[in-house]
Amino acid sequence: MQAWIYPGPPACNAPAEYADGRVIHVLKPEYFTVAPEGTLRMILEETDGCNGFSEKNAADVRAHSRIQLVTVSAGAEAMAALVGHAPRRQEAVSTLVSFVKRVQFSGVELDFEGFGKWTRNDYAGYLRFVEELGNALHQEEQFLAVDGPAIESASAQGNFQWRYEDFEALPVDQVIVMAYDYQYDYAAGSPVAPTEWVVQAVQWVKARISDSTRIAVGIPAYGYHGRPGQDLQIDTHFQSSRYPGYERAIRDARSFEMYWENDGQSYFYVDSEGLNRKREAIEAQGITTVSAWHLGGNQWFSGKREP
Repeated sequence: MQAWIYPGPPACNAPAEYADGRVIHVLKPEYFTVAPEGTLRMILEETDGCNGFSEKNAADVRAHSRIQLVTVSAGAEAMAALVGHAPRRQEAVSTLVSFVKRVQFSGVELDFEGFGKWTRNDYAGYLRFVEELGNALHQEEQFLAVDGPAIESASAQGNFQWRYEDFEALPVDQVIVMAYDYQYDYAAGSPVAPTEWVVQAVQWVKARISDSTRIAVGIPAYGYHGRPGQDLQIDTHFQSSRYPGYERAIRDARSFEMYWENDGQSYFYVDSEGLNRKREAIEAQGITTVSAWHLGGNQWFSGKREP
């Protein structure tokens, strides 16, 4: 079981959640992002708010997990500025390896997104960076994970430069399929992660990475609300519970998420039952590692507990 820790509100309750006795083997705080010019910027509690890096926060994360991965985020433009420039790549590799060693974490997770905007050159640079970072981390017996898009079909593959088969021979310990955000492609009224879509995305990556123990699946603990044709607002469960009509929510058969309509807006959230059902569908495909996005204000799995 893995969980991401998002910096800043509305996720400030994350430390209380990971310390409340729930089983989370891997904690993944986002302590770095890539600035527009392609250099790493540390996300600090002092300047960026809750869940940012401090020595105390890092020690607390270590105390409540078996494995700790520092998450590094980037959008498409910032990523391109980093991976397309060899000196910046080497500087980032050196910074991340040194940071992991200093704070006694287990490794790094790259959360570089905006996949649909990546050019062929961007993707080639990304693969070079992954190889360089993975080799450097492995020399220190450290771990590398990378986050990729949910690709469920040949048609969907056509939207991305990303190819899961390209990671088969790279020094990557885990590839994490981000099986959520479906609503951004299909608009308000769509679930965050329909079960059939998740299963198809899992099957797609399993056919391209031979060792299934290297595959993990990211699943949503969050929700959203919005109107058709307008920008959607991401919500924690705590936020969802404050919206009018919450008490009328019913379960969506496509996703096991809870939803309702009010005043022309669609609302979705993921409760414990929804999390359990998503996890069961993934495990039925032979994948045993899931990663929840995100801790802080959301519900958690129920019933199933591991030592």
